[in-house]
Amino acid sequence: MVSQGRGSGVWPPAQTLLGHAYFNGEGVQQDQALAISWYRKAAEQGLAEAQYNLGGCYANGIGVAKDSCKR
Repeated sequence: MVSQGRGSGVWPPAQTLLGHAYFNGEGVQQDQALAISWYRKAAEQGLAEAQYNLGGCYANGIGVAKDSCKR
């Protein structure tokens, strides 16, 4: 099991799945901030799906301040 405080070196698709779980409250308590954290870890490793999800969160202000220009 992956601990919440870790994530470096974890398979990016798994990080994205953790992000989905926390975002939607699937099997865990819903926590958008933690979802953003997992999406960001995967996005920084180049996973397009995570980049898309993270961008959507910034564009819509979900779990983060709305920012249409965040890079």
